[in-house]
Amino acid sequence: MIIQGKPELGLQKHQQAAYQSVQNAYETKNKASVVLPTGCGKSFIALQLMEDNKDKRILFMAPTNAIRNQMYNYI
Repeated sequence: MIIQGKPELGLQKHQQAAYQSVQNAYETKNKASVVLPTGCGKSFIALQLMEDNKDKRILFMAPTNAIRNQMYNYI
């Protein structure tokens, strides 16, 4: 998505709620997972977390090489 001429993720409402839940989980634990149906944008939530936490280590696990490669290209 392009926002004000810049490439931005622009998470949708359901993704924003999941993103906030992950942020809340990080306040008490050092781990979190996102469970959403196929095609709902879990990868974009992970990308936003990576962007907002560049100083932290984040493990992204993908079920297929295609998704892994797609994430690699986004990064």
